[in-house]
Amino acid sequence: MDPTGLLTMFSVLMFQIGSRQISFDLTDAQRQLFKHPGMHFVVVLCMFYIGTRRWIWAITLVIVYYLCLRILLNEKHPYNMFSKRWLRERGYLPENLQHDTVQLYYDNLKKLPM
Repeated sequence: MDPTGLLTMFSVLMFQIGSRQISFDLTDAQRQLFKHPGMHFVVVLCMFYIGTRRWIWAITLVIVYYLCLRILLNEKHPYNMFSKRWLRERGYLPENLQHDTVQLYYDNLKKLPM
């Protein structure tokens, strides 16, 4: 069997473990290992590799995936694409971040020595 076939089989196995379709008797240490963010990266990379069969495309898609889900569409990240007003109205902002920006500006202006 060629190395690409072995790598493909390993990718399929990682995909199955990641999507929890295969039932393994994992120890607590192994479960903790699969919860690690690095392992999430490997599982997502393997899933994209299965779909594309090209490493450059798989890596590019992983970068786009993490950029979208971990930054742009994550309401807790400072660079998210949601407006603060929309997040505040729906209660997604933590209490310490729900200050109105304009009010905060005026409060800070009052603190300046004149």
